[in-house]
Amino acid sequence: MRDAVPPGLVAATAANRALTAGHLDWLTARLGAYPFDTYGLLVADTDLAVALETQTLSLVPGGELSGDRVAAERTMVHELAHHWFGNDVGIATWSDLWLSEGHARFYERLYSEEHGGDRFEDRMRDAYRQHDVWRRDFGAPAAPTEPALFKRMRYDGSALVLYALREEVGEAVFADIERRFLSCFRGRGASTRDFVGVASTAAGRDLAPFLEAWLYGTTTPPMPGHPDWTTDPLPPAGTAAARVAGDPAGA
Repeated sequence: MRDAVPPGLVAATAANRALTAGHLDWLTARLGAYPFDTYGLLVADTDLAVALETQTLSLVPGGELSGDRVAAERTMVHELAHHWFGNDVGIATWSDLWLSEGHARFYERLYSEEHGGDRFEDRMRDAYRQHDVWRRDFGAPAAPTEPALFKRMRYDGSALVLYALREEVGEAVFADIERRFLSCFRGRGASTRDFVGVASTAAGRDLAPFLEAWLYGTTTPPMPGHPDWTTDPLPPAGTAAARVAGDPAGA
């Protein structure tokens, strides 16, 4: 492990950078061995609020790493999770971006709940509430429109698909799906169809109808185990309520 840090930011970012080893332990316990030989953070001396999963050396703005721990860890875990989903197992086409960003957001949110952040279920219920609006304005999770590729649907909206899958099959089967998928496609690209195939094999039943409704449908399916969850009525297209910016927590 090594970091690359401008001299003026070494001390200010030291406490949050020291958390990286724990992030690695947490993710490897869920996803298997870290897929590369080295890891660390490239601390950027910039006000640009965008992090990036640069392979083996995640780029994170210094301001994020010198601020609030919970917020810093969300970004750090998000970019590290991409080393499994996005870097080691790439995406076959841009329409498969939900696999990369959805997984990074899913594990970011899950980790944050366990370490002082928002309750994961609350964040997923909030995403569910907005999902029909996002589907209309940004495209379904696996059917993005070009201008909306990196909007919220590919982040919390796609994490919600994984949450729904976990609710449908249970935590043990979901964990098996994740590890099988990473093992099957290590070092190469994978598609949405590939993920659906692995999920179906691990679950012992055809999950294509369930997942395809979530990934391509024009309306949001019912959430397994949560019959009380509802989506917001659709506001007129182009109104302030319908315009949702991309999430700044990381690429």
